[in-house]
Amino acid sequence: MQDSKTLLSSYNEGNPLVTDAEYDLIMLNDGTDGMESVGDYAHMSRLGSIRKIYEGEDEIPSRFAKAIKTPKLDGLALCLTYISGRLSSVVTRGDGTKGTNVTAKFLRDVNQRKFLTVDNRSKFQVTGELVCPSRFQNARNIVAGAITHIKDPDEYAQRASDFEFQFVAYDSNYELGSYSQDTIPFLRDLGFLTVFDDVSIYPTDGIVLRIDNNQEVEDLGFTGDYRNGLIAVKTRKEGIETVVESVSWQLSPKGVVTPVANLKPILIDGANISKATLNNAEFLSLLIANKGFGIGSTVSVIRAGEIIPKIVAVYGEATSSIEIPDECPCCGTSLEEKGAFLVCPNKEDCPAQVAKLSQNFFATLGIKGLGIKTCEKIGKTPVEILKLSEAQLCDIIGSTVGKKIFLQLEELKKGVPQELLLQAMSIPMVGKTVSPTLPSVKEWRDTIGYFNSVLGTKRAVANSLYTWYTTVFQDIWLGEWPLAINVANSRDLPEETITVVATGSIAGYSRATLTTHLAQLGVKVASTVNKKTAYLLCETESSSSSVVKAKELNIPIITLKTLESILNDN
Repeated sequence: MQDSKTLLSSYNEGNPLVTDAEYDLIMLNDGTDGMESVGDYAHMSRLGSIRKIYEGEDEIPSRFAKAIKTPKLDGLALCLTYISGRLSSVVTRGDGTKGTNVTAKFLRDVNQRKFLTVDNRSKFQVTGELVCPSRFQNARNIVAGAITHIKDPDEYAQRASDFEFQFVAYDSNYELGSYSQDTIPFLRDLGFLTVFDDVSIYPTDGIVLRIDNNQEVEDLGFTGDYRNGLIAVKTRKEGIETVVESVSWQLSPKGVVTPVANLKPILIDGANISKATLNNAEFLSLLIANKGFGIGSTVSVIRAGEIIPKIVAVYGEATSSIEIPDECPCCGTSLEEKGAFLVCPNKEDCPAQVAKLSQNFFATLGIKGLGIKTCEKIGKTPVEILKLSEAQLCDIIGSTVGKKIFLQLEELKKGVPQELLLQAMSIPMVGKTVSPTLPSVKEWRDTIGYFNSVLGTKRAVANSLYTWYTTVFQDIWLGEWPLAINVANSRDLPEETITVVATGSIAGYSRATLTTHLAQLGVKVASTVNKKTAYLLCETESSSSSVVKAKELNIPIITLKTLESILNDN
């Protein structure tokens, strides 16, 4: 008897080993093994975030003058993928390109089983919001907590029933012209409740303005994580009052000392809030001088962007004053003023800076197990950690964890893409946008003129990079790149370079080392399959969304060895 995952996969690939009725039974029962993989289920189409503006404070871009208005539901975003009229997966939004598969939980809720099959034979995805009625306190948290934390499907089903979970659809990647005239009726015909229907019983936090022409939305694309064809308009909420109990100072990986207000705990939008950012030393100084801010002050707090607690008003008198530190709270080094910020210059020996630098470096490169506490325990820079032997690492953090981390570091030493390494090194103003545009580090020169010539009008970035290269790079990184860099940046690749996408694991390679290897072969690696993809690399049988998309577009699915042979023949 084949396992349920194999049976589902074969069905979705158009080679059914079970009948329609048997398929439905598998999806609804416990035989959904393999349907709960975490963090690696790719969406057919990218799910962007929605940029937020505030009514009366921000100007609405002119392109939204004739936009469609819909309520912005305050729930949990889900993406439903259908293949041949059958629900293939239900995945959380995640990072917009992939998320966590929650199919088994979703279908355990009897209210959602009506979405198992639809009268449509193509492959498409439906996006929407899982919500519960606003009469329940902390409605969004109830839904998100159930999806994220409840492991027992039966317990989840009971929670979904008790709190009346409902899926409300608001979009689909099915090729339709008009959002209002085509997409919404299409979703209704499939049996979905939509944002055009009466959803007033569910919590909302603003309205969404969406350009009605779907093709125009597609053409506008993304700016960062935000879709340019949509925007959310919100009303600034009044803050919740509480009292400042103390102020603490935290260090960033770049040595910036940041003040944080410790508050008497309050509940905001269902979240317990006990801290709020004070931005920087200059901001705090102005609060003290202009508002009399101090210990014991009554303050009004909101969650900026529904995430970050922020003080928006100060009332009453403080019971005691706040002192701006002259020394680093971690290492005692005299702080330096740099604009609005206080900075600890002791980058080499400040334990907090070293630990946060190491944590950020290895997290960016995909190393698991080197969190802030472990990095604090090791107490070494990234360069020093990379030089530790297995025995030394195990002696510091224990043999079980030490061996796992050591194996990851050895794999990392095979080489990484240059742009990823630069992002990992915490260079001020050098992130995902700038790093791919920089030439090979072997060409870098320690003159400001060189960086100005490379970055053109981006003089602030050039100055930052020059300062880092002539100081921090020499002091912290010992004037050497800590890992092998065997890949040219994307700007160095010729326009005719073929593009491939890899799915699943490829023996002997991490994702970073595979990217490096393919770059050496003159191949560019992309994250999603589209018409520009030359090949999909896949080593084993798979029913991933990348494989399905490649088959739809008639893109060859080959192994790495086959690709190498093709390139060598050419």
